[in-house]
This record gives sequence, C-alpha cells and structure tokens, in this order.
Amino acid sequence: MTSTFSCQLNVSDPNAENSPQVVTVNLDVLGPVLTVNPAQFYFETSLAEPNTTGQILYIQNTGYDTLNWDVNIPVGCNWLNASEISGQSTGELDEVILSIDHNNVERGFHQCKILISAPDAENSPQVIPVGLRVLGMKNQRYVPTEYPTIQAAVDAAVDGDEVIIEPGIYNEPGNYNIYLRCNAITVRSIDPNNPAIVAATVIEPNTIASGFIFHCYYFEQGDSIIDGLTIRRCIDRPAIICSDGSPTICNCIIEDNYYSYSPYYGGIGIDCHDSNAVISNCVIRNNQGGGLRCTNSDPTVQNCIFTGNRGFYSYSTGGGFIVMSFGGGILHWGGNLSVINCTFSGNLADVGGGICSFGSYAYWNNMTISNCIFWGNDANDGPQIALIDHTNNPPTVSVSYSDVEGGEAAVFAEPYSTLEWGKGNIDIDPCFAKPGHWELSGTPEDVNDDFWVDGDYHLKSQEGRWKPLIYTGLDSNNDGFINQVDFAAFANSWRKQGAAIPADFDHSGIVDFSDLRLLLNNYPSSYTPGQWVLDDATSPCIDAGDPNSDWRGELWSHGNRINMGAYGGTPEASMSLSDAGNIADLNFDGVLCYRDMKLLTDKWLCQSLLMSEDLSRDGIVNFTDFSIFARIWGFPGPASHPNPPNGAAPVNITADLSWKAGRDATSHDVYFGTSDPPPYIRNQTNTIFDPGTMDYSTTYFWRIDEVNEWGITIGPVWSFTTIMSPPPPPPP
Repeated sequence: MTSTFSCQLNVSDPNAENSPQVVTVNLDVLGPVLTVNPAQFYFETSLAEPNTTGQILYIQNTGYDTLNWDVNIPVGCNWLNASEISGQSTGELDEVILSIDHNNVERGFHQCKILISAPDAENSPQVIPVGLRVLGMKNQRYVPTEYPTIQAAVDAAVDGDEVIIEPGIYNEPGNYNIYLRCNAITVRSIDPNNPAIVAATVIEPNTIASGFIFHCYYFEQGDSIIDGLTIRRCIDRPAIICSDGSPTICNCIIEDNYYSYSPYYGGIGIDCHDSNAVISNCVIRNNQGGGLRCTNSDPTVQNCIFTGNRGFYSYSTGGGFIVMSFGGGILHWGGNLSVINCTFSGNLADVGGGICSFGSYAYWNNMTISNCIFWGNDANDGPQIALIDHTNNPPTVSVSYSDVEGGEAAVFAEPYSTLEWGKGNIDIDPCFAKPGHWELSGTPEDVNDDFWVDGDYHLKSQEGRWKPLIYTGLDSNNDGFINQVDFAAFANSWRKQGAAIPADFDHSGIVDFSDLRLLLNNYPSSYTPGQWVLDDATSPCIDAGDPNSDWRGELWSHGNRINMGAYGGTPEASMSLSDAGNIADLNFDGVLCYRDMKLLTDKWLCQSLLMSEDLSRDGIVNFTDFSIFARIWGFPGPASHPNPPNGAAPVNITADLSWKAGRDATSHDVYFGTSDPPPYIRNQTNTIFDPGTMDYSTTYFWRIDEVNEWGITIGPVWSFTTIMSPPPPPPP
C-alpha cells in the first residue's frame, strides 16, 4: 500500500535576517497497483455442446513491491470456475483461466460478478462482470427464454442462426422496428407450419412503428427469412419494410395495419423498394393502406391470400387537391412482379381493387399473373385489375390460367398500357368454402365504420376439401387442449372492445356472448388442425391451372394438374374428381415400385394430416397405409408408348391404335372418341385397336386403362389429328 512520510528541516544562520528557514521533505513509499484485463467476460454455449474453452483473466502488479491477489467467485455462481484463486505478482502477468460448466444450468442469460482483491493495493478490489448465455441448441436463439427481446437475439445472431420466437404478444421496445441488415438468419415461430402457433406468435407494436425492417444495398439478397409469424397493428408504417433488402417472407399473417395521419406510408402490409423479396404462403388481410406495395422491385408472390385490404393512397395537386387509392391487394410501381397461385377477394380501391400496375418513370413495369383467383374485389376502375400508363414506362401485364370475375372486361387498361390476356382464363364463381365480407355496421352510407370479416378460401370439392380449424385462438396457450387455462384467459378479456383482440373469436370487435358460445361449444376438448370434408359442388378452379405448373405438392386425387388459387400446388389443395395418377405412386414416376415403398417407410409412424404417405388420410403412417400400398402394388403398370404418338398429326384415317402393355396387365379397357375424356369402347386382351375409318381433319382422344385381378390402373389421355380430306377429283 502506498505510504507518505514527511519531516521538516530547520536551516538557521544567526547572521541572516531571514533565518531560520523551514524545509519540508516528503517521502512517498509506493506499493502495489492491481491491474486486471479484460474488464468483462462473455461466454455462449448450448446444452447440446461440451463446455466451451476457457478465457484468460490477466492479473498484474503495475506498481511496486509484491501484489498478493485473490479471486472470489460469489455463492450462486457455481457454473463459473477459476484455475487459480490466489497468487503473487511483482510485475509479471499472472494468468487465471475462467471456464464454465453449463451442466444443470437453465437456458437463458446468467451473470456473475467476481471480485479480485489485493489487501496492499489502494485500488483493490476490482469487480469483473462475467456473462453466460446458455442456448438450447447451437445456432438457435429463443425469445424470451434466452433473450429478452427479438432485436437482442437478432443482434447476437450470425449467418446460419435461427431466432425462434415463442408464442405470445410482443409489443415492447426491442420487439418492433426489428432491424435486419443482410444477415443470413431466420426469424421464426416455434412451428411455422402450425396455423395455431402462427396466430399465437404476434408482433404487435400498436404504436407508430413497423414490425421488421430489412435494409441492404443494391438488391443484395441477404438470405434473411421471416417464417410463421403474425404481424399486426403497425400504425403509420408498413408492417414489413424491404428497402434494398430481399428477404423471404413465408407462412406469415400480415393483418390489421392502419394509418392515423399518414395514408401515403401507413397501413401497408409489406412495402418493397428496390427489393427482390420472395413472399409465399402468407395471409395479407385487412390492411388500411393496401396489402403489398412494390416500387422498382422484382418480387415473387406465390400461394398468398389477399383479402379485405384497402388501396394505397396517392395525392395529386394538379388542377386541385385529389386523393385516390390504388391497388387494394397489390400496387405495382416499376419492376418485374410475378404473382403465382394467389387469391384476391374483398379488396377495395378507387383504381384496381385486386391489383393495380402503375407505370414507372425510371423503371420497366412488367407483371405476370398465373393460376390466380380474383373474385369479389371492387373499384371504380378495374374492380379486379387495373393498368395505369401515366409515366414514361407504361405497364405490361400478362394474365393466364386465372379466374377473373367479369373476365377481361373487368380489367381497366389505359391506352398506352398493354394487357396480354393469355390462355386458360375463366370467369366462373370459384366456389370458396366461405367467402369473407365487409360488415357495414348498419350504416352502409358510412364506410369508416365498416370492418372486414374474413372467410375460408379453400375451394369446394365433392371429392374432398381441407377444412382447417377456424377458431384456433380458442386454445390460448396452444397446448392442443381447450380447458380451464383457456377459459381463464378468455375471462380476462370479457367485454373488451377493439380490433384484433385474441379472445374475439368471431372478429366482431367485442368479446361477448357470441365468443363465449364458441368457447363453450368446444370446452373441454382436444382438437386437430383440420379435416377433409365433402361438398355438394366442385370448384371450376380445380385442375384448371397452367398444365406446366408443378402440381406434385397436391395430395391425390390431384388430377395431375395444379389448381388455381392460393392452395394450388400445396397439400391443402382441394381434391380432383379425376382419378388420374395413383395414390401410392409417391415419387410421381408413373410406376409403383420399391422406391415408393421406401418413401412410405421413411415416414413410418410420423403423424400429420397432410402427408402424401398417409394413404388412409387418418393422420399417421402405419400398417393401415402399408396394407393399402400392398393392395395397390398388385395393380398393373400403366400403358405406354402410344402409336400414333401423343399429339401426332397428320394421321391416316384408317390407322390402327397400339400401345405397350403395362406390367402385369391381363386386359385393357379402351376409351376412344372425339371428346375429352373419351367414351368407353370395350375391354380386350390384345394391344392393337381398330377404330374403323375415321373422319378427316378431326382430333381424336384415346385412353388405355390396364386391368388385372387386383384392380385397374387409369392411363393418360392421348390425342392425334387425322389428315385433311383430299381435294375433289378434277372434272372429266
């Protein structure tokens, strides 16, 4: 320890007038100085990993004499160890290895303050904070168990990490305006494929804020993913902003976002600017400023539902102050936009109720729409689709294989814009299971108090329609049971009013007896996510999508062709009346063999209601499915190698039809005629069929179904066209 000594010397001279003089002499005896480095420590580990390598604490005497130091770890920090707890330093660096033992330590953040003391040092003691973050799994960061906020977890994440948000409503700072740069990380719920979990994992600022903000530079992809979250009640800001950032947004619900004073920027579901975002399997509904705005962007939107959105507002002062809304579902303003297998219903705007493509001054403006449904949208101009050419680059919009209410006439296209009305478009009621509607609140003249009541946009089918559990919110803690825990949660919300109250099961704006009735009707009970039901009608949109689109995500019976609408190409696609294909042909190669058996056994005892391997559709792959597979295995293989080849032309009017018999086929059902599908003609054992003399310049269709004692394998429909009739002979 430093000590100071002082004495005074008297200097005198009898002959001097100023004698005596006093001289003060000070002596400082310097002691040790305690120096520690670094000033704090941070460890991160996961329960699945061995304990991490230790870190070095340096202790040094930067003073004089000998420093006798001690390391004290407080009681309760039994996860922290020190290689040395005491020592001496006369100037050399002493090393103490700090290590952690995460066994028996709970997930989350733990902190300990160790005390470094040296009795002879004036600056003793020194306090060193030590933090320990224990993750459940490496590269997975849970909120709030392991991190207090979503932003804290995002900031700690590195490329390849997942930030996993547990069910709950997140409305505190750090849980909105979540800023992602170009990190290749995933932010998701605990189960993005479970609608109940998605509905219960909610980012809800309820203030002037966005949910997520992506920002990179110059269309940099970033590989960020948002998966399986509900983002709602963002005020005066888009729920998700993609500015020079191109994330993947999937399995999300974007709803109930609105503006209080900024209609130009607020109430938008997703706002893309200079972005190549991919948006898939999302429900985007009841957003006051429009579902999606794309400015100078090249996004892809697939298998999404846009319902009950009001258009994006734009201002003009030319000739007066004008406010108009554009694109209730989507406003496209420059770039290349692809919209595939989406459903638009109940969206409103002044121009372009479903979609508005607005020409851009600086960018090209192209949009491709395929396999979509536009039904029940409304606007003064273009209730379904509108093309506006008020710029140097007027839009070009291509529409094909889509169900558009009102047909081409329902598309508003200004003179310099280009509408390419392609193949396969229809104008027939799509037969939604339960269309949504605008509730007018008894005041049809006042649109300000209208609110949107959402529906079910699965397509009706006499063969099978997936009916999801609509009232997923009944199970407040998502444990698979509706019991007293959920009843208590409901009681805490009784008579509350407003939008998006979790206990408002019927979305009426108030928690009342109607919601209580829904709860009591299911109390107590367990539930499944949904079930297959049969309807009294079949949608014309089934098997009506682009024949070249990939239909293999649909469960059999799938008709070997994709459906229109948001569920086309997915396991929730409504089933086809066509019996094309084979329920046990799991790899879609047209042949039932050991490869299909392996796919079945790979999913043995897996439980899910939407698996192709679950042949019985009872929610589990087991011996029931194996017996179905074994029975079908005995079916004959499909007929192949048609002659004339499929699509052949011209074909002689006296040609015979032949084919290669399928494996184990004992006979053949022949279908032939000028209609598609062709009528049944006869069963025969040989592989040549004589149709007789056919008509000139006629397209014929034919099909061969292979038969044996186990069953019938339906074949594909082939076609050919006969030669033109010869010219009449010259006159004699």
